[in-house]
Amino acid sequence: MKQIIRSCANAWEMLLELPLPEKVTSWLADEENETSDNENGEMITQLCFPVVAMLLSLFCIIIAALLSNLHRVSAALIFAFVLTLLSELRDKGRGSGTLSSLVILKVNGHTLPQAMFNLTSDLRTIEGAVGAATLTMMIILRFLAFFLCSFYNFSFWLIPVLVLNYTIQADLATFPNINSGEPFLEVDARQHFYVWTVAAFFCCFVLFKAPILTLIALGGSFLFAIAVKRFVEQSLGGVTGNVITLAGYITEITVLTLGVIGLSG
Repeated sequence: MKQIIRSCANAWEMLLELPLPEKVTSWLADEENETSDNENGEMITQLCFPVVAMLLSLFCIIIAALLSNLHRVSAALIFAFVLTLLSELRDKGRGSGTLSSLVILKVNGHTLPQAMFNLTSDLRTIEGAVGAATLTMMIILRFLAFFLCSFYNFSFWLIPVLVLNYTIQADLATFPNINSGEPFLEVDARQHFYVWTVAAFFCCFVLFKAPILTLIALGGSFLFAIAVKRFVEQSLGGVTGNVITLAGYITEITVLTLGVIGLSG
């Protein structure tokens, strides 16, 4: 149990900029040596990526439930505002930053591999009309999507939205870092797909409410992960933190949009 808690905390710190309680971080520091000696530690950390996503999605669902007693439109507006804000704060805008950076680089004539090598996640470096337009569109899209999630009462769809985002990131984190040659998470090749089993299990919680959409989201995300890994192997020779973040963010936006289209009305 201690190993699982430590691994979940490690996954949390790798994915999010939201600080853990001081007692938890102190305890983790005391247990650091024991974790590093455990040969399965990084594999368990990888499996905890979708667990962290599940915790976040449950938190969002609780927010929606607490707002359910308000007027329908008011509740949806508050829910959309809170989740749009949290979506940016959770990783300090790394997701929207990398997507905006990709669009700017492509508009400036870079090839896709060149753009991937030069990605930046810092919102302060996003300049020009193209970058501003991309950021604005992403914020508006997310706000509208969260509004509809609350208005039409399908906040449960946030489970596959977040789980599949973090599962793809967990999968790509096993690839070598372009700069160091070492993977972010060293996991045996035979265990790479275990994280998708965890993701499929969590997606089963919404399968009975939206079976076709859930299968499309899960299958599509899995195929997208395969395509990204093939591109990484053939064109980049490894990954960076920004490439991993971008892949997860694109997955999240796509699955969120899929849910809005299929479940609204």
